Amino acid sequence: MNNQVTHTLEERLLPLVKRIEQLEQRPITQGIEAIAERCAEEDEILRQMEALATLAAQAGDTFSHNVRKKVQGLVMRMQFLPTVPRIEVVRLAQQVLTLNPLVLVTDDTVNEERQQPELTRIFLMEPTKRSCFDYPFPASSHKSEGPVVVEERGEADDTLMLAASLEQAWEELQRKLSGRFVVAFDVPLAHLQLAVTARRYGLPIPMLVGHSLLDLLLKYTRVKDIVDEGNDEEIRLASDQELCRILAEDDVRPFVDASIAPADQRAEQLLQALQAIAEGTFSLQEPRPVEFLSPFSF
Repeated sequence: MNNQVTHTLEERLLPLVKRIEQLEQRPITQGIEAIAERCAEEDEILRQMEALATLAAQAGDTFSHNVRKKVQGLVMRMQFLPTVPRIEVVRLAQQVLTLNPLVLVTDDTVNEERQQPELTRIFLMEPTKRSCFDYPFPASSHKSEGPVVVEERGEADDTLMLAASLEQAWEELQRKLSGRFVVAFDVPLAHLQLAVTARRYGLPIPMLVGHSLLDLLLKYTRVKDIVDEGNDEEIRLASDQELCRILAEDDVRPFVDASIAPADQRAEQLLQALQAIAEGTFSLQEPRPVEFLSPFSF
């Protein structure tokens, strides 16, 4: 009986080896249909390997060393296959786009006197790439502890929010965010930035409902496992001291070098990356698309 099980294992190993070889030799996989097909093939191979593991347990001591090494080799080869995103991530990005999300981009700096991060610009963009809110904080606001009056400048652009005061701009920001789904590079971090600013000026804290491009990128590149297709990002309120401490930690430091690209350009890049993920065409082979999507670019 055990000899029969061992023979069965050896017979089932050969087709799996050939299927894995085909995956190794495939060109770059892009596009929704190609990704879905590749994921289905991977899942089927893994299912059969699990079945082989069950048979191996049945074979016990008579399970040949040669077959055992082959199974272990297959597992290793599956781990080193060219990276292809999971179709679940592509579908999640598609779902995000169906919500007609606002794209949120922020600039910030370090207040040298207080040694705390401060927002210098808040930018919102519609999926049509039309700016719907753009508030650059005046330089004087970084030296003041209270609300600052912003003077109007020349001919106003319809897309530029140079409000008469920060309070008015904040009210406009809340109206824009109300009932809208938001996409930012890191939504929880953006919420912390807004919370620190709101508490500094005695303003209400805007509530963000949305998804992080960072989360999608990590799942798309398989750096982060897919737990479920829901929004697993938790946004919670914290004390002023805790907010500033969190923002100051090296691993979540949000300070942006705005000289890399202006906010409107970075917002378009964020939207383009989201659309590419939803189409299954975001490149995993070239470093340039990932380079401009660093946490310090949004």
